[in-house]
Amino acid sequence: MNIARKSLIPIFLFVVCLIYFHDILTTKLLFTERDLSIFFLPPRVCWVEMVKGAQIIPLWNPYYYCGQPLLATLQPGILYPLNILLILLPFDLAFNLIIVLHYFLAGFFTYFFIKTVKGTNTGALIGAIVFMLSGYLLSVHNLLPHLLSVTWLPLILLCYQNYLIKSSSRHLVFTSVCLTMMFLGGAVEILYGTFIVIFILLFFPDPFGIGITPPPLKKRVFSFGLVLLLFLLLSAVQLVPFLELAFKSIRSGGLSYQEAITWSLDFEDLLQFFLPDPYGYGSSTERYWSNQSWLKTIYLGIIPFALSIFFIIEKRRKAAPFLVITLISLILSFGGNTPIYKLLYNYVPFLNTIRYPVKFLFIFTFLISVMAGIGYDGLCRQIIDRNWEARRIIRSFLVFSVLAAFIWGILNFFEVPIQEFLNANGFAPPDYNYPLINLHNMKRFLLFCLLFGPVLVFGWRYPKRRMLFSLALLSLLTLDLFFANKGYYVKYNAKSFHQPSESISFLKKDTSLFRIFTSPKTGKESMKYSDIFSDQIKVTKEKVSPGVNIKHGLYSIDGAEVIRLGNYEKIMSLIKNSPEPDSTNLLCLLNTKYLISKFEIDSKEFELVKIIGDKDVPDGFLRIYKNLNVLPRAFLVEKYNVVNSETEYKELLGSKDFDPRKLVLLDKDPLIETKEISFDGNNFKDKIIITNYQPNRIELAVSLNKPKILFMSETYYPSWKVYIDGNKGTIYRANYAFRGVPLEPGEHNVVFIYRPLSVILGGATTLLGIIIAGILLFAKPATRFFEKFALKQTNSRSNNL
Repeated sequence: MNIARKSLIPIFLFVVCLIYFHDILTTKLLFTERDLSIFFLPPRVCWVEMVKGAQIIPLWNPYYYCGQPLLATLQPGILYPLNILLILLPFDLAFNLIIVLHYFLAGFFTYFFIKTVKGTNTGALIGAIVFMLSGYLLSVHNLLPHLLSVTWLPLILLCYQNYLIKSSSRHLVFTSVCLTMMFLGGAVEILYGTFIVIFILLFFPDPFGIGITPPPLKKRVFSFGLVLLLFLLLSAVQLVPFLELAFKSIRSGGLSYQEAITWSLDFEDLLQFFLPDPYGYGSSTERYWSNQSWLKTIYLGIIPFALSIFFIIEKRRKAAPFLVITLISLILSFGGNTPIYKLLYNYVPFLNTIRYPVKFLFIFTFLISVMAGIGYDGLCRQIIDRNWEARRIIRSFLVFSVLAAFIWGILNFFEVPIQEFLNANGFAPPDYNYPLINLHNMKRFLLFCLLFGPVLVFGWRYPKRRMLFSLALLSLLTLDLFFANKGYYVKYNAKSFHQPSESISFLKKDTSLFRIFTSPKTGKESMKYSDIFSDQIKVTKEKVSPGVNIKHGLYSIDGAEVIRLGNYEKIMSLIKNSPEPDSTNLLCLLNTKYLISKFEIDSKEFELVKIIGDKDVPDGFLRIYKNLNVLPRAFLVEKYNVVNSETEYKELLGSKDFDPRKLVLLDKDPLIETKEISFDGNNFKDKIIITNYQPNRIELAVSLNKPKILFMSETYYPSWKVYIDGNKGTIYRANYAFRGVPLEPGEHNVVFIYRPLSVILGGATTLLGIIIAGILLFAKPATRFFEKFALKQTNSRSNNL
């Protein structure tokens, strides 16, 4: 294939992506499906506005959970290089473009990986199409960090495979750089699975059976260590803050086994490789948690698996390592459905911190894509060699095609009675998808089986017409994957998405500093259809669900993050598990001025101030209540108790008798560091004015007439520092999860600054990693250049003599 044809391959991949996502690449529409609108869009809006608008480093998110680290949480992808588009382009266009671009990159990288393992251009293109349009990859578009991270898998393995082939340290550097890109994408689980694959390659360095002569085992082990070390150095600017947060989060002690195996791939789900959604997971939420619902589809179709057979036939024993890696990926994906996973959970490091085992299916999907590409090449060679095994398999597929044609005819001719039979015998919701849909997908499957057999026979009968055979096979594969996985994304009008709802507009009229909370029951309950509640996005906006608040500058005591601070989570558990909003004083303590509820609140502490929707329609309206006893964001407390017991904290904070205005609970005794001074404060009133409130900096003007504790309902986090009149003070953990600062009588300027040492140390370490990587990349070439230059000069002088 000449250069012109080769250049058409990336163009073809890009065009396929554009056609698939043709209606989304404008500023009018926006990807909003499932977690995108709540987990991934809002934090990106937050940090982009910080950078472009306020021109501050996006380190802290004050809109979630009374404050939460932003850069450290990974999900926003602040340091992910391709997210620079969010700053350079209009946000909505950039957000859509980043998603589409990663499908192209996934296919592009897969193409070159297969070329690296001696695949032909056509074989590499087949593998690229399979991976790019696979059900797994198209499913994770709404799980954005996983899409961004999975995209780098082919390039990582390409770089490491090049090291195994050429034994060059430069390729180890490239491997580490790509691993860093994967980590910055935000999906730690994908990185974890990728390291498992690289580790296996230490012992099976030629899983594709291409006949390489790898470095000795000791050198391979050393190379793995070097890759790991370089990755740790290069990623430190993100890794160190992330680890600091992780050790203080709900994940620090690992997950329970039951939580870890949630959304394991079931054995019956293997059918979904060939039939899209036969069990109706996508059409109903009734079994959302009981079955694997993390991936909407895992469809690959019959063709990639069929081509993989020819890979196994040609490689025979050489294919064993490849099949071992594939099997390990499946075992991990099956999770709790196999007894092996319990052992892995107990003994494999860090596996107990990962939930949703079906995530590991990305390895299997990629390997099948590679096998399909190399299998095509093997098929072509076997056709030329007139291999008898290949002939038998092709004949078998032809017989299967005839059978498929027969069944396809029956399903078309007797479609109505078959539907009635399926409905009558339980092959319908809730256990299965609607018979009409399943029959349609079955006929699709049979149609492509019907066409696949004759295409193989044509290739066998006319070996010299390989281009025509390749074109037919590639077209069949692309059409199958394209239409089987078509429409697995939801788009929404961008202007409508960003526009404030009636609830948000009402809340924004209050210009004071306050927080909001949507009751847990309200968040789960559906709303009766009306103009104001006509779709899920509108319902979410009217409820001001966690995530929605960020765009509109509303502070919430709740949030939408996976890595949440453990202490604060326990406070939220007390609030969410309370029978009534006024059962405790915690909502008052957390500066919660407004409560959004679908249900009536019968309490003197809460005043109904707004109804959203039609109050005459049951389940058709929301209520906004004002907390009459809300406390300010910062206030002074005279008395304190030192509490170190978790149980005592829970009992005191969960009691209605606890009055946060009169008593604050501290983890240490501040009198150790407080000096007694004489102060005449008889005519001096307590007063607090928040003069500056920014994500990374809070300034207060405080006056008081006796020693007191300044309490702030801002999350306690070690990287926050306090300065009192320019002198460094001490922040105590107050009321279990917040900040308390002892103040002496007088007028004070109190400044809280978020200056995380983890980011500074991480940045310095990353800089060191870049220097080391640069030395490894350019030291040898530079040495060779100077040697050649010196030799040339010596020869020149000799000639002159």
